[in-house]
Amino acid sequence: MSIERVLNQKPTPVFFTDAIRQKLATALPSLTERSLLPIRLDRGAPREERFLDITEKLKEGVDLPQANIYSEPSGELFYRQAISHFMNSRYGVSLNVDSEVMAIPGSNSAIFRVIEKVLKPGKILLPVPGYPAYFDAAKSAGHEIIPLNLNASNNYQPDLDLAIRSLTDAERNQLIAIVINYPNNPTGRGASKQYLEHVADFAKKNDILILSDMAYADIYKPGSEKPHSILEISGAKDFAVEYHSLSKSYSITGDRAGFLVGNELILGRLRNLIARMDISNMPVAVQHAAAFALTDQSSLDWVRDKNAEYDSRRVALVDGLARLGWNVDMKTQPESGFYVWVENPKGENSEIFTDGLMDNTGVITVPANPFFDEFAGPEKGFVRLSLMEAEEKIVEACERLSRLGYNFSK
Repeated sequence: MSIERVLNQKPTPVFFTDAIRQKLATALPSLTERSLLPIRLDRGAPREERFLDITEKLKEGVDLPQANIYSEPSGELFYRQAISHFMNSRYGVSLNVDSEVMAIPGSNSAIFRVIEKVLKPGKILLPVPGYPAYFDAAKSAGHEIIPLNLNASNNYQPDLDLAIRSLTDAERNQLIAIVINYPNNPTGRGASKQYLEHVADFAKKNDILILSDMAYADIYKPGSEKPHSILEISGAKDFAVEYHSLSKSYSITGDRAGFLVGNELILGRLRNLIARMDISNMPVAVQHAAAFALTDQSSLDWVRDKNAEYDSRRVALVDGLARLGWNVDMKTQPESGFYVWVENPKGENSEIFTDGLMDNTGVITVPANPFFDEFAGPEKGFVRLSLMEAEEKIVEACERLSRLGYNFSK
């Protein structure tokens, strides 16, 4: 008997982070022998310890009377109130805590579930390059993907009317949703409020849902304009939901903390889905810590200080690569997120380039391929580097590149 007979014939492909880990495991003995311990510029999540006060709030939360029972599928009232306070103070957005706010254990699974389970099959507009989960969820649900090409020529803010210009009226009627991701992964680019108004006008005109992924909302250059929420646009709650994650900004990826705000019908559908699939939501102790993170000034100050660190690391990396002849400079770098998105200087397949970089230098980066899925684009040869290593490690990485064959300035 072969158990394969009962399996889905379209197996889930290996996620790009797992693929990198597998390749690194193979390369590690050789790298170690050559004293090239890996420098991980591939990681998309902080590795530093969380803010100590958040840790203390987690411990404190474990002793709450309701901490050992199922949480309400929408989250505890105190957490929803903290979310509402944060959205109002940060973006000027007023929300009904009973119907327009809910807890989610990080944004990834909630994005997947809305695309896969809540929406009816149809045509969905996805950013390309974009986070691979968008593609996976859309394909799993049987949606037809319409790519939105993000690149330097359109300032990573594509004209949506142009994107669907070739569709017939009947095909336009099959549009169901658009996913936007600003600050963006992998490019790090943000969106102006004017562009978000364009997105809102487009959604209203075509009667579709906006799914706004703001996992990197709190990561931006000190002193620069804060990223904008789609819900700042008047009337957007009628056709938009927005995902926020505390994972990246507060270095609590393993605690799985986030929230969803916006259209009450979508939130209601997702709440009922969570009640059936998971029974509960975020652990109460995590909600207790997350509420503190969103409302206490000391926690917000900690995020501001981390952003200053990321900015310093970005300068070190971009200036270092520029000295090596890579096509990158600080003048064109985004002021949000913690990624550097750069054309690989060899002009070859992005995965071949990053594999060579790993094998020859021990500097680990992410190829563009996973962010394009099956689609093409002018930046499919690019590479994503993150700012998750300390500044001295970033400097060391640039020195290795110079010494081991990746200096193109000569």
